[in-house]
Amino acid sequence: MTRRRDLWALAGVVVLVESVAVRLVNAVAYPPLFGFDAIANWRYIDGLTKDWTLPAPDADWSTAHPPLFYYLAALLVRAARGLCGAEAVGEAAGAVMVRLAVSTVGVAAALWAARAVAQREGGSRRETLVLGALLLVPAHVMLSAMVSEEVLAASLSTVALVLALRALDGADAGTADRRALACGAVAGLAALTKLSGALVVPAAVLAFAAQGLPGAVPGAARRGLRRAALCALAAGLVGGWYYLRNLALYGYFYPQSLSTHAVMLAMPPGERGLADYLWLPLATWTRNSVIDPALLHSVWGGTFATLWFDGHRKFLPLADERVRLAGTAVLALALVPTAAFAAGFVRGLGRALRARSSRDLLLCAHLGLTLAGYALFSWRNPWFATIKGSFLLGTGLPAALYSAQEFERWLARGPRLRRVLLVWAVVWALAVGLVFTWGLVFAKQDFAGVKWTPQLPR
Repeated sequence: MTRRRDLWALAGVVVLVESVAVRLVNAVAYPPLFGFDAIANWRYIDGLTKDWTLPAPDADWSTAHPPLFYYLAALLVRAARGLCGAEAVGEAAGAVMVRLAVSTVGVAAALWAARAVAQREGGSRRETLVLGALLLVPAHVMLSAMVSEEVLAASLSTVALVLALRALDGADAGTADRRALACGAVAGLAALTKLSGALVVPAAVLAFAAQGLPGAVPGAARRGLRRAALCALAAGLVGGWYYLRNLALYGYFYPQSLSTHAVMLAMPPGERGLADYLWLPLATWTRNSVIDPALLHSVWGGTFATLWFDGHRKFLPLADERVRLAGTAVLALALVPTAAFAAGFVRGLGRALRARSSRDLLLCAHLGLTLAGYALFSWRNPWFATIKGSFLLGTGLPAALYSAQEFERWLARGPRLRRVLLVWAVVWALAVGLVFTWGLVFAKQDFAGVKWTPQLPR
């Protein structure tokens, strides 16, 4: 048993080393302003290094985004320019610095979360599985290489969820209250990075409040409601001001259909129907491009192809048949963690409903709210560009926990299945490293992603 624990601990070190190495290579080697909105994001950051004033949402493509990532990146670049000179820290060096910083935050948050889970739920095996489930997701790897707020937002959501789980653990009242307060504060920072970061708050409030349901220990209702209030108050104070400022100055909490984004109105498909949320075509695996006619109208097919692969071709070469074949292989392998997550989630939902598990209620509520918000967003913005698996990275911790729990059940079913799963894990780690390390097998030279034809007005 001790030897097996040692092997799992060694496997965890391998996962961590690979994750750091891949992100380091990508941060330095991937072209500076390639990737989702990277040019506009850099303009926003560079502008803040000269003028700290928060711009209007319609001033540029990215200025409608919440500002925390951009201010932190500008602070980093401005400090570097103060030390090295403005000429030494242009867009190339600045982009590398920002990407290295974001990658560091992403890895650190995943490592801390995996350690926190292992301390409570036991063992190096659970820690390794959670760490791998957080860091070896292709969307997380690719977005770490881009000048983007996605990984920071996901990391803050992960930290906030860990704090909420710890507050639910039954520590002394003062400690639990402080953790609930910290959860709200970090969730507020997540909301200041991306609107979906705010979804931790209602999930945590629900879980805290549910601790006082009938049958709970005396005083639990009061303590649960107090922690729910502390969490919501901290989140509102830290992150709510930005959205209230938008309402006061521009008449909306969050910008929608701004003139600066008018080009999206011409993107296909241009409309969504119920079938778009029910259809998962074979093209998800065989074509794996969000613009492919067979995949264009499948929300979850496109999401699968962009979470587990580069369905937008923003990281991998556009005109390379080997990329499509690699996508087929990677997406086929991705069926294993997807199935593990689905089975683990169903079990967790059952515990939340039957056993009134506040931990599972937190995780399931966050998953449900995020998926519902994503579905609504894609309905109101019916364009292929809004189908991105990276939008779901904030659910990384619940997905990793449920995947790891189910994977452990499978490992316990017998030596034959255990060998198959361990071979899959090795192949998966190799596939992610080979395909998503820039320049190792694929090196994107073309700036553009998938090519699309504008939709004619109806």
